[in-house]
Amino acid sequence: MKNVLSWYSTNSATLLSLLAHFTSYLFVWLILTRGELKSLLLGIPAICLAIWCGRQLISREKHYLNPLGMLSFTPYFLYQSLKGGIDVMRRALSPELPLFPGMLLFKTFLPAGAPRVFFANVITLLPGTLSVDVEDDVIIVHTIDTKAPVWSGLLQLEAHVASLYQHELGNEKR
Repeated sequence: MKNVLSWYSTNSATLLSLLAHFTSYLFVWLILTRGELKSLLLGIPAICLAIWCGRQLISREKHYLNPLGMLSFTPYFLYQSLKGGIDVMRRALSPELPLFPGMLLFKTFLPAGAPRVFFANVITLLPGTLSVDVEDDVIIVHTIDTKAPVWSGLLQLEAHVASLYQHELGNEKR
């Protein structure tokens, strides 16, 4: 009996989620087509395809944001964004400043899914950095100055993202 109830609660939640998505997409479709019912011949398959694609892309592992982590990440993000913008502007306006561009391979200990994707996307806020590719747990980072403290910035950012997603990094070896 317990297994049946567990199956029912899990599947009913999935069915409710599918129904909510279908209804909201249908509502948007009808607004976009000004209520033209003939458009549903194309709309219903398009809605079903959109729901299927969305479900395929969603990570099976759930990663929840920590509200306190967001409070500490926001000022860090704003400060680093400003600092990065000023650094790049200074380099663009002062051609005599030397550039030492290069690539770094950064092994992250963040879990796959949302935390790792968020980390890779936010790397660009560090002064003169850009995430180029993600290969499993290694992020390829381009930097305009390999002599700058990019590595420590990446470690600090990783710690902030770990806190944001309530993930413990521990004392992993790099």
